[in-house]
Amino acid sequence: MKHIHYLLLSVLLAFSSCQNNEETVIENNFKGHYKITAMESDQPLDLNNDGISSSNLYEEIAAPVHGNNKDETPIPFYHFEEWSNYAEVRPAFDDQPDYQLLLLRLPLQEIIFQNRKETEPYLAFYTHDLTDYEYTLTEDSRVDLRLVNPGAVRLGVVERLERTGKDTFVVEMTARYFDFFNHQWTYTRINVTYEKVERSSE
Repeated sequence: MKHIHYLLLSVLLAFSSCQNNEETVIENNFKGHYKITAMESDQPLDLNNDGISSSNLYEEIAAPVHGNNKDETPIPFYHFEEWSNYAEVRPAFDDQPDYQLLLLRLPLQEIIFQNRKETEPYLAFYTHDLTDYEYTLTEDSRVDLRLVNPGAVRLGVVERLERTGKDTFVVEMTARYFDFFNHQWTYTRINVTYEKVERSSE
């Protein structure tokens, strides 16, 4: 009889343990693609070489870039609305492995100097910061991040990622940008806002 009681007790404990495990599982409704809708800096910068500094880095990056020859027509270099510039929170597609990886795809300047004295800098193009993170969802709005490859850091390290809604999140970090007003690399605190987008039908 005692053996039966022990068996029943074991079954109940196992069932209770399964229920507790199920309660701690957090559904991944974070995955997908996100576009940047705002970038704000703690200090004004001139990123497009027009002589005007602004804390609105979204407009600075999206605006046409001026060359050192002021007679040249300014050319837009970066388009936030392009699919290739969207952040990816994996698994973003059904056929991807269930690996929780975050690719923020923040715009990164590639600066070239026209002389050895480094007095004539110009923006060659924008690329993406390739710093990737493994992410873990928590029971609140905070998302825990682990830097995958510290050696890949070029723009800066994300210090905080907060989900502000089901389809939006904000990134806080100290970033390195070239300020054309002062002709030097500058570290500044930035807040970047992302909004979820649907997968392209193309």
